[in-house]
Amino acid sequence: MEFNSKNWSSKLTVFQTWQKSGSCPKGTVPIRRIRREDLLRTKSVQQFGRKPQEVVLKSNTTIEHKDGRFPSINSNALAFPAVVNRSAAILVTVGANYTGAKANINVWNPNVESEDFTTAQVWLKAGPNDNFESIESGWTVNPQLYGDKKTRLFAHWTKDSYKTTGCFDLQCSGFIQTSSKIALGAAISPISMELGQQYYITIGIYMDENTNNWWLIFGNGIAVGYWPASTLNALKNSATMVEWGGQVYSSNVRKSPHTKTAMGSGKFASSLKGNACYMENIGIVDFSTQLQYPPEVTTLAEENYCYTALNHQDGSESLPTFYFGGPGQNYNCP
Repeated sequence: MEFNSKNWSSKLTVFQTWQKSGSCPKGTVPIRRIRREDLLRTKSVQQFGRKPQEVVLKSNTTIEHKDGRFPSINSNALAFPAVVNRSAAILVTVGANYTGAKANINVWNPNVESEDFTTAQVWLKAGPNDNFESIESGWTVNPQLYGDKKTRLFAHWTKDSYKTTGCFDLQCSGFIQTSSKIALGAAISPISMELGQQYYITIGIYMDENTNNWWLIFGNGIAVGYWPASTLNALKNSATMVEWGGQVYSSNVRKSPHTKTAMGSGKFASSLKGNACYMENIGIVDFSTQLQYPPEVTTLAEENYCYTALNHQDGSESLPTFYFGGPGQNYNCP
């Protein structure tokens, strides 16, 4: 697909706080400095700047809906492995060859415990559940990586389910930045307020049909940079799954006491706009090259009493809005 800014654009309602101090000279790109104290916070220098490997609870353990059934698309059950150190609430589409995805992601600043992190993001994936490739972007609160609890723009990739490859932002090779306007890992503002003004970022990821490189598009058509096709395997030609939503990474999910790290706004999906975190203008691109709402989607919440997911449509002519999130530990999630 040739990139068309009209297909992907939306009003840019947030900015990066570093831009208050100026801009980068022409021909350079902004890079967040890694400080000595950043490295001292990490338990392993080799693991610095990466998502933890997804550790499956049991080989035969899978996630089910609250009604005890597996989530499904086109009557095909989707078996997602239960992961020890991660809890997700997502909207999923599978069953096609995807060459792009986008969403407007509502921006919040949820509570995060010091060794955890939380994200609101878009994923494009290919490969088996236990060894997938993923390119992804959105916002995160990650005190272990960034040294504070600010909401920040991020990008991440992996070729083996986060086992040994990939990283956030520009912490390793694998993502080539081209924009002088956007800094990966930089704080973004303003933040949405409960029952007040709502803010969002627009994230798009699409494949260039000439090079097969995957481009990250931010806001009103700003090309941040790309993941080179030469570094990918399963994603060289297309993605086979797209996910939208949130994750909490913590050693205290699926345990009691549960982590108090929140997802999204910290409110459950059922509290809807003005309270819950949401994604609008969700779209995919397949080999038809048309940006469209996915023909088939399903929702999945791995810990329904801690974090929830709801695809909600106000009227018959409007596109659904996907709501997700929750507080983590609460009366029903002790």
